[in-house]
Amino acid sequence: MAVTRSKRFWTTFLLSFFVLSLVSVAVASEGGSVSYPMGVETVMPGVDPAPNQFLLQGFTLFYSSTRFNDGHGNSAIPGFRVTEFANCLKLKYNFGKKFLGGDLMSGAGLVTAYAQIQEGGPSQAKTNLANQDIEPLFVTYNRENLHFHYGLDIWTPGPSYTKGDMVNVGQHYWEFEPNFAFTWMPNHGKTEVSSRFHYALATTNPDTNYHSGNYISWEFNATQNITKRMAWGFQSYVLKQVTDDSVKGVSVGYNGNRSQAVGLGPEVRVAIPKAIIAFKYFHDYDVRYHPVGNAFWFEFGVPLGTHRK
Repeated sequence: MAVTRSKRFWTTFLLSFFVLSLVSVAVASEGGSVSYPMGVETVMPGVDPAPNQFLLQGFTLFYSSTRFNDGHGNSAIPGFRVTEFANCLKLKYNFGKKFLGGDLMSGAGLVTAYAQIQEGGPSQAKTNLANQDIEPLFVTYNRENLHFHYGLDIWTPGPSYTKGDMVNVGQHYWEFEPNFAFTWMPNHGKTEVSSRFHYALATTNPDTNYHSGNYISWEFNATQNITKRMAWGFQSYVLKQVTDDSVKGVSVGYNGNRSQAVGLGPEVRVAIPKAIIAFKYFHDYDVRYHPVGNAFWFEFGVPLGTHRK
C-alpha cells in the first residue's frame, strides 16, 4: 500500500510540475545576460545516474531586480524592473558504456519562462519556450565519496525572437559550454562540497549582428547534514565575461560591455524517499553590465529505472 501511494504521489507531482513548466530561465537581452542560468548547478552537480539508469531533475526559478548596473557599478537604467519565472525539466541517461575509465552519459532539458521588463514607463511581458539545453556527451565517474564529470552543454536559440522588442524569451544565438563538475561527500555523505566550472562561447545574433563575448562561470556550495535527512549550507557563483561584445567585429560600449556578477546565499537540501529536493536563495554583488537582483530556486532530483549490474 505504501509503495502504491508513493508511486501515485510522484506520478501526480511530476505531471503537475511538467504542466506548470509549459505555462511558465531568464530574461534574454544582449549586452547584459547569458543563456546559462547562474547558480542553477549547486546541488550535487557531480552526481549522475547509475549505469543504465535515468535521472529526472527539475529546476524552478523566481527572479526579480530593480537595478541594472553599468560598467562602473552605477545604476544605468532609471525605472528598471525585471521579473522572471522559469522552469526546466532535465532528463539524463547513463548508457553504462565505459570510456576513459568513466561512463558515457547524455541529457537534455526543456526550458520555459515568463519574463517582464520595465524601463521607466514602458513595459513588456512574454511567456514562451526559452533556450533549450542539450548535453550530447558527458563522461561521468563514481569514486566512492567523490563524483565528477566533464562534457559539453549546448544551448539552442530561443524559438521566438522579435528584433527591437524590450524582452525576448531566450537568446537568439547558439551557446557552447565545455564544463567540469565534482561533488565530494565525505563523513559518510553527511558533508557535501561541490563545484562546477564552464567556459561559454556564443555565436552571432543573425538579426542584429551582435556577438556576445565569451564568459566563464564558477559555482560552489558547501553543506552539512543537521539531521538524517536535512542539510544546510551556503552557495555562490561567479560570472566573468572575458572577451568583448561586438557588432561586425567592432567592440561596443565601455570595456566591451563585459558582464560580471557574484551571487551568494543559503541552501537547504532535504532527502525524501528516493529523491532529493532543495531550496536556494541568491543575492547579486559586484555587478557590471548585468541586473542586480534576488533569485529563489526550488530543485529536485529523482532516479528512474532499475540499475542493472
